[in-house]
Amino acid sequence: MDIDYVFASAIFFLFVVWALFSYSNLFQANNASGLEMAADRIMGIAAGSVTAEVNKIPIVYEAVSEENNSVIYADFPWEGQESSAKVLLNGTKVDCMLNESRVYWKTDLQAGQNVFTLEFGHFETPMQCDSAFSTENATKTDMLAIERKWVAVQGLIDSFLATDYNEFRADNGIAENFRVEFNQSGNISPWGVELPVKRDVAARRAEYLEYLGSESVQIRVLVWE
Repeated sequence: MDIDYVFASAIFFLFVVWALFSYSNLFQANNASGLEMAADRIMGIAAGSVTAEVNKIPIVYEAVSEENNSVIYADFPWEGQESSAKVLLNGTKVDCMLNESRVYWKTDLQAGQNVFTLEFGHFETPMQCDSAFSTENATKTDMLAIERKWVAVQGLIDSFLATDYNEFRADNGIAENFRVEFNQSGNISPWGVELPVKRDVAARRAEYLEYLGSESVQIRVLVWE
């Protein structure tokens, strides 16, 4: 057999093996990149479905001395859902009630500066300012500039979990398989399809505070072909 022919055949065989190996690596890289992009997109859709923007208005009240059961109020042009409005002192909700564009709250005051926060959003919740108390001799105070933050809302999470998986995929043009998990203080609520074994998976995580509670909501998205 001609030595040149054997040598040429061996070179051609090595070239074919190299080409197949390179194509395999390129395909795996493209596939992984596609999964990563899909995971980013699905996380964006899922997080956007269960979170909402909340308005935060700091309120500073100067007290001359300690006072118990003081009633304070403030006026502002109302916007948002009244049911979501709440007044916080050091992160803890205080008794409050609404009267049109006026918010009243009852609290114990420390001598000096007392910092409260009025929070509300454009979403429905159980009524937060549902207290009833006398507003006689209530003291007016002013609000500062509005700040904003994003939080998870339990009602939106419940609505998301009740959504049909296949309809969600079709409505959002998602070709990949995926699973979304909500972890609230160790209680995991899964949504989507079961994760198969031995599959390349792209994962994303995000965390938000839940609006009506003090615990965080961890969102985990898993995506595969």
